[in-house]
Amino acid sequence: MEAQAPAILRCPIVSADGVMLLGARVVIVDGKPERALPLHSVSDPLGALDAPGVQHRHIFAGRQLQADWHDVGAGLGVPPSDLLRSGGSGGAGPRGHAGMLHQIEVRRRLEGALAWAGAFAPSLVRVCLDCIPVGIWATQVGKPYPEALSWIIAGLERLALFYNPEPAPLTPRILTIGPARGEYQIGVASA
Repeated sequence: MEAQAPAILRCPIVSADGVMLLGARVVIVDGKPERALPLHSVSDPLGALDAPGVQHRHIFAGRQLQADWHDVGAGLGVPPSDLLRSGGSGGAGPRGHAGMLHQIEVRRRLEGALAWAGAFAPSLVRVCLDCIPVGIWATQVGKPYPEALSWIIAGLERLALFYNPEPAPLTPRILTIGPARGEYQIGVASA
């Protein structure tokens, strides 16, 4: 277990006065390490998707925010090495440029997601990125747990609309050839 997920990733970081600064980055689910998202971990009072209002799309949105932050949250860097393909490292040449363009795209998506979240962004950062359980975050901001839970779910719903927007309803449109019906003139032709 220690080789797969070191204790430093499984344990929260708490300040000297007892304030949780960072939650566990990894939780163990069915004996396997999994990236922590307090809404999905068994250590959170909310539990795993059993709470009313939490949907799979909310968990996906939180995980996508975590993945984007993990990739480019500290800024753009050297393109990742591509050692499994021919050509070796992706640091230079066309593969390196493609890697940098991918990082720019992920950074744009991350900034867009946080801007789209609006007023929910600070709470989503604490819960999704800092992995603070909802109950502890509620205590830190002075909200009752049900209100804090509703706030986080609303923020995740907003985030889910950014990452996976619902398609616009289709409106039927009839294609015509020629002028519109009102533009025709009906009359008797004189000879």
